[in-house]
Amino acid sequence: MSTSDPRLIDLINRSGPAHHQAFLDVDGWDTEWPIWYAEYFWEPIQEFLPREVTKSELTYLLVMAYKEWPEGADWAPHLTGILAREITPTGAGHRPYKYG
Repeated sequence: MSTSDPRLIDLINRSGPAHHQAFLDVDGWDTEWPIWYAEYFWEPIQEFLPREVTKSELTYLLVMAYKEWPEGADWAPHLTGILAREITPTGAGHRPYKYG
């Protein structure tokens, strides 16, 4: 995954205004923002990733990126770095769970 792909950076940068527009009546405030962004990104972001991710995994990664976001850093490069680090071709994906 290329973390500097201008199409990916553009997708991330366009998401902020799209989210704000979707929540215009509350000035962009949305306590469940990671879910909205995962829904917004999920389909178009697949072409940039080395494997398919679920919306749940993408939501998790958005929260992780937010928690690790250094003060003053640009969001798009930070998020793409998290995605590159966490979504590897042989990443966790689905693992069988043993009950009991």
